[in-house]
Amino acid sequence: MLKAYKCAAEGDEEGAMIAREAALALAPYNIMHKDMPARVIINLGGEYTLGPVTFGLNIHNLLGTRYNRSGMNTNLIPQQGRWFLASIGIKI
Repeated sequence: MLKAYKCAAEGDEEGAMIAREAALALAPYNIMHKDMPARVIINLGGEYTLGPVTFGLNIHNLLGTRYNRSGMNTNLIPQQGRWFLASIGIKI
């Protein structure tokens, strides 16, 4: 649409019309707002300490919910299903 405004400002009505029609033809592919369904994401985690050693386990997206989130460029980004994170910490 910027080209259409530029052409119109320069007095090029035909160029403005062509640019406007091209922008409208591409509009369905330019996602500016996308509705996303509601979702429930459950995370579960725990730690166990044995002396100076701590063991941890986190489960993210426990139910394996399939969902997308919107990125900076408004495209939908598929998110991971269920995933695990284990950790071991030692206090010195």
